[in-house]
Amino acid sequence: MKLYLNGELVKKGQVVETFRGEKCTVISWIAPHKPSSSGKVYVKFGPLDKYGQEIYPSVIGSEFRKEEGDAQ
Repeated sequence: MKLYLNGELVKKGQVVETFRGEKCTVISWIAPHKPSSSGKVYVKFGPLDKYGQEIYPSVIGSEFRKEEGDAQ
């Protein structure tokens, strides 16, 4: 599964905005492990955010999409 934002593939290091208008940098993500899961996205809110934060994809308006060849 790949992470998409506004129809475009998200890249590590990409600066995105939360629904609250906060800017953050995408560090990594974990795709959903079962149908009822939404997955997680790891972001940093600026240089002082030493360890980063775990958020749901919807916080930044993103979503995971299955690609051809992905496991069921």
